[in-house]
Amino acid sequence: MGDKALTEKYRAGDVALNQEMRTLNMAIAAAPTGDKLGAVLAGTATPGGFETTTGSELPTSDLISAVDGLRKQGHSDEIIRAIVEGEPVTPERHREAEIIRERLLRDKQWLRDYREGHREKVEQMHRINAVLAAPITETK
Repeated sequence: MGDKALTEKYRAGDVALNQEMRTLNMAIAAAPTGDKLGAVLAGTATPGGFETTTGSELPTSDLISAVDGLRKQGHSDEIIRAIVEGEPVTPERHREAEIIRERLLRDKQWLRDYREGHREKVEQMHRINAVLAAPITETK
């Protein structure tokens, strides 16, 4: 789109150019994406101007934003990967997180500190909620 003459030719409906663009877009869509999350976690990913995503896959710019937000909540890269990839937790781990959250919410001092925004308390609740939001593995 940086080439004005080519852009005009494309917009005018040039058959050969339109076919070439379709072929290029199909090749881009079929290309392996690699470990986009790994690149984001490493800080080497750069959002593209145009990205094709499928299903629940996030565009790079949204993934960078999500990772940044999760880091600000105190999550490690390992936990961020598990959250983004939807890694399931065991029913036992899920139940343990429920019990811990219930116990903390009954603790008046902890709850007061959490509501006042104490970093450790907020991070602890974010970690608990990450476990509770994760899919649960099915047991046989």
